[in-house]
Amino acid sequence: MNVDGLRLRGLFVGPAPSLASSAVIVYAVLLVGAAASVESSISASLACYAVLLFVILTHLGFSGARSELQPALAGLALVAVLKVGAFVLPQRLVSEAYWEALPCLLALAIVVWLSAVREDLVPLGIASPLRLPGRTNQLLIGATGPLLAVFFSVVDPSTSRLTLMSTPVGVLGAAALSGLTLEIVFRGCLQIALVQLFGPSGIALTALLYAGLFVGSGSHFALLVGLATGLVWGALAARTRAVSGVVIAHGLFALIWAALH
Repeated sequence: MNVDGLRLRGLFVGPAPSLASSAVIVYAVLLVGAAASVESSISASLACYAVLLFVILTHLGFSGARSELQPALAGLALVAVLKVGAFVLPQRLVSEAYWEALPCLLALAIVVWLSAVREDLVPLGIASPLRLPGRTNQLLIGATGPLLAVFFSVVDPSTSRLTLMSTPVGVLGAAALSGLTLEIVFRGCLQIALVQLFGPSGIALTALLYAGLFVGSGSHFALLVGLATGLVWGALAARTRAVSGVVIAHGLFALIWAALH
């Protein structure tokens, strides 16, 4: 996938919110609820995600081929796939440090496949190479990743000391892959669909869902970081109508965060 070619389409074009689109909000709230349930039981959280994935895919299947809900439902299904995959993929075959990489690779494979067979469901496309000003803007956006990672690491109350020396290269790569995948799923797939349904407030809805998935971590600071980065990168993706910069930013953010912790 040519990251520099990823483009957001028709970001602020779409019908006014309808009664049917309220189902999308309900699913998003339920996904956050499933994340919260992991504190009480991992099995319960997995069951919630699995049921939600089934319901969302069923809704997607029974909605009309031209339904305005289909891209949003596909994006929500990708979120559920990421969470289910984190529980059920064969984790015993790899080190715990690389567990996040497995569902990320699965989600990326699904995104690539869907963009080839049903491009209307996954609004990512391969565009012509960006002109120099556009490429420069995306690189500048990418630079926000390291800056935010260092800033939040400094203010993180759980950080006793910062180091760049003790994290294996493979772990850093897995972290970067996780950040890249999350950005493609949330800003590249889900945000554009929610904006088409709800207008610019879809940016905030996407950020809230992304941050809400950290509820199960038990860390208020993780929620704050998720919400802040989601709003910043969501706004930048919307402003530039491209996702390549925020994909780079999140990948670098996750890499440096792993290195500093």
